Amino acid sequence: MGRRPVGRQGLRGLGVKKPVATFELRLDFQLFAAVRTLDIGLGAETIFTQRGKASWYFDGTGTVANGVWTPAAQQAKTAGDSKFVEVVGGAVVPNTTGATFNAALAGVVWETKVG
Repeated sequence: MGRRPVGRQGLRGLGVKKPVATFELRLDFQLFAAVRTLDIGLGAETIFTQRGKASWYFDGTGTVANGVWTPAAQQAKTAGDSKFVEVVGGAVVPNTTGATFNAALAGVVWETKVG
């Protein structure tokens, strides 16, 4: 069974005062293949060294009508590396702590932008 779009009444039931008309959505990602040691000397076990990396983005900018999203382009845009690129210089992975992507967005209140 397919999903049905949420109607205006359903949106009001979720506390939405004004339906969304457009999305300006672009997500940039960096992925890393990393290694670390189990040696606990001088905190070495906390350092993640890059051995490969890849970057890509998703552009979901578009319009919303009657609860249905339509991308601005013919289809949502994605672009980036098709495979990991080897890293040999010993660069450290920039972020290895903090909230995951899903946890960071949990409970976020989306607001309409006027203008």
